[in-house]
Formats: sequence, C-alpha cells, structure tokens
Amino acid sequence: MDLEGEIKNSLPPNDNLYSETMIWAAIFKSSNNIWDEKRKQLRNELVELFRDSWQKLCELNDDQPNEQRKLQRYIRFALFRLSILGFEEIVTLLMEILCSEKFWMIRDPIRTLESLARQGYCPQIRTLLNYYTNRELSSEYLKAITLRAMRFLPNIDGQEWEIIVEFSTIEYSSIVEKLMATETWLYLGHKYSSFKQDSHLQSVKKALNSEQDYPNQLVKNYILILGLFGIDIVEDYTEDVNDPMLKDALNIALKGSPSDIFDFPELNILRHKYYSGQPQSDNQEGSP
Repeated sequence: MDLEGEIKNSLPPNDNLYSETMIWAAIFKSSNNIWDEKRKQLRNELVELFRDSWQKLCELNDDQPNEQRKLQRYIRFALFRLSILGFEEIVTLLMEILCSEKFWMIRDPIRTLESLARQGYCPQIRTLLNYYTNRELSSEYLKAITLRAMRFLPNIDGQEWEIIVEFSTIEYSSIVEKLMATETWLYLGHKYSSFKQDSHLQSVKKALNSEQDYPNQLVKNYILILGLFGIDIVEDYTEDVNDPMLKDALNIALKGSPSDIFDFPELNILRHKYYSGQPQSDNQEGSP
C-alpha cells in the first residue's frame, strides 16, 4: 500500500519523554489525516495476516512442513512491520507465541522484545520474565534478552528496579543474565537515581568481592555501577587492576559518568557471544 504523499511534519520533542512523544504523535497524526488512514488500513491488513496465519499454523498437522514454513514466514513478515506500527491488536497472540515452544519461529526475538518494551508493555515484559524464570527447561537466553528489553520501557517503578538489581547480583542468576541485567542497570542508572538504596550498593560489592570467576565484561559493569553511587566508592577498587578494559571502566567511573558508555555502538562480542541465541541474518524479516 502506498503511504507516500505530502506530509506535514514537525520536529519531535528533544527531551525524549514518553508522554511528550505521545503528545507529539497525536498532533502529527491529526495534521496528516489521509496518511494516518492509510497507515491504519495497512495495520489492519497486517493484523489480519498475523492472526489468520497463527490460527492456521496451530491447526496444521506435523506432516505439512512446507505449509508450516509458509505460515511462519507470513507471521514474521507481519510481526516485523507491526513492531514499528504497533502491537495493540496482536499483543495477546504475541504473548501466546512467546510463551510457547513455537517461540523460535521468531528469528529475531531480541528485536521483538525490544519493540514490546518500547511500546510500553511493562506487564507483558514482567510476565515473560516470570514465565522464563519458572520454566523447567533451561531458558537462560530468553531471560537474558527480556532483562535487556527492560531498558527500553518508557517507565519502570521500584518493583521493576528490584528485579534488575536481583538478577544483576544474586548468586543463582547466570553470567549471561547478570551481564544483561547490569547493562540495563547502567543504561537506566541516571534516569532512576531515586531508586538507589544502600542495599543495592552492598549487593554489588558482595558480587564484586565474591570468589566467583566472573568474566571481565561483568566485572567492568560492576565497577561502572559503583560509579553511579559515587566516586569515593569506586576509589576502593583502583588497586591491582591490570586489564585495559577494567582500567578504562575505572577511569569512566571515577569521572562520574558511567552511563556515557551507551553513547557508543553496542559491542559485537556482547551480541554474538553472550546473548545471540541463534545466528543473525539481515534478510530474515524482509519478505513473506
């Protein structure tokens, strides 16, 4: 469907607040009625394709692999575009897929969960994290990418913050989960500085001083988190650090700006080594 035409545009807000962005979006749509109607029509077609394909896929027998693959392509095609246009009408079905064994037909679940978070579906993100935590089968990757997605929620409360702290420091969480949770902590640290508690600091110190053989990527995150609590706290950890990455982390933390690391592109090692549940492909979502 052709969405081209003359668009009356205005600059989005600079402060990136969710409420301000939603106000700007409402004004933009009201100023571009024809464009908005075509957008809605396109969304309706994608929603119908998603729903029909999922229903047919659930009704298929296992001896129809070609039809299964076709329907899965349709679902990915619609999902990729609705991740931009909005999940409203399909969020219940999407949660059904994400909590089923068919989860892996979504070839880029990181992007899907990030979009779910960006669209403000905080209860759904919490539900997924609880579901993956309570599963009998190992779901380390699924928990890790859900923890990563939390950084993109428009707003979180103290309860969500405690979840981030827990997965960052608790003994039973895996290295991958700790990495993703600590990165989310760092990403949101300055925005939610009011959530800081002494118990959180003590949890980080305990983890950093434990006898666990943590990779330097995680130790780096702990040092940077200490920087969120104050330069004087970081100074206790300046001795016996020889690794260049840890030295850089200490310097950043001592400058009092640990969240500045997110101004740089995400390191490939994190995606490919620590939370790439499967190989990535640039052409996975391009066409049905």
